[in-house]
Amino acid sequence: MGVAHIISFLAVPLMTRLYSPEQFGIFTLLLAIINPLSAIACGRYDMTVVLAKDDKVANNIVFLSYCISIFFAIVAFIILFFYVEDFSDILYNNVWYLIPLFIITQGVFQTNNYWLQKKEAFKTIAGNKIFQTTAIALFSLFLGYMGLYNGLTVGYFIGWFFLSCLTIIQLYFKGFDFASISFEQMKEAARKFVDFPLYNGIPALLNTASVSIPIFIILNNYSETETGYFGLTRQVLAIPTSLIAAAFSQVFYQRVSFLKNQKNSIKKEVILLLKVLSLVAFLMTFLIGIFGPILFKLIFGSIWGVSGKFAQILIFAKCIQFIVLPVATILPVLDKIRLTSIWQIVYFLSIVSLYFFSFTNINSFLIAYAGIDFLCYAFYLFLILKEVRKYEKDILK
Repeated sequence: MGVAHIISFLAVPLMTRLYSPEQFGIFTLLLAIINPLSAIACGRYDMTVVLAKDDKVANNIVFLSYCISIFFAIVAFIILFFYVEDFSDILYNNVWYLIPLFIITQGVFQTNNYWLQKKEAFKTIAGNKIFQTTAIALFSLFLGYMGLYNGLTVGYFIGWFFLSCLTIIQLYFKGFDFASISFEQMKEAARKFVDFPLYNGIPALLNTASVSIPIFIILNNYSETETGYFGLTRQVLAIPTSLIAAAFSQVFYQRVSFLKNQKNSIKKEVILLLKVLSLVAFLMTFLIGIFGPILFKLIFGSIWGVSGKFAQILIFAKCIQFIVLPVATILPVLDKIRLTSIWQIVYFLSIVSLYFFSFTNINSFLIAYAGIDFLCYAFYLFLILKEVRKYEKDILK
């Protein structure tokens, strides 16, 4: 997965020299619409593929997920078709029509990816991620070089489309049996796992919507150019979490799961992880806080210095996320999934509250947004440590 993130990051400095901040803004907006929809494109039934007791049930869940994503895409197309004039104000040059196609392609990929996980085809999954990022980068760069205004969006879609097609081929060669699919089996699977759309769908939607809301606020109050600056800032600041924190979280999750099953203390592992992540976060804060605009101009081009200034404002909030998210993987281990859902609702409402305030400029908005982010994640860390202390007391009884 690290290779895929590196490929994506190396392509960005080339893209920022082919596309303007305004074009990045349009692309950022489209992702802000697509990502929440994609999270629930399959009704969360895609997640249940790995839970199926046998391949026959898994195959029917796969096809059920396909059908739901196609139905969802048709509904989205109908809504967009009748309200196209309203959407044309924010989705320029008719890129709105890609939204239903994105829903299908990402729904198919997500479902197939879970099926590959069930088959433990982890090398295939890793290879797919590299293929995806490489395809997106190459098509986006080629279309930008050819002067296509929406090349970022179209290149992104083409990459996802080819990846979805590739995973369908992989399913076929790894034993997926279309003959095992039946309407009755799909209905049975839908009834059996109905808790996923009922209870997992809303938290998933809120989680992705929380990320998208600031983009809508910026576009509504400022411009697509500033939306583009913000989009690049967030993309760059997310890299440490994707590369470093994700690796730590996997090791940490496995370690604390083992210790918890043995009813042993996990305090030492929690403290060690917090110390390591805090050190990295301090270095990130120092680097971006002092040299942000200079680094962004140097790496991404002279016009992207504004993104560096945005990064200076957001770095504190992003760093606490960097620290907290890997540690938060301990909550499922401690059977505290409901706590995460409650916090997610509080976080979502806190972000939504920004809609009801007026800001003199985008910097004042970013300061307020970063402040809410920082306080919410600090509170999340407090809840996590509280549960750790409770666990430590319980094992001593």
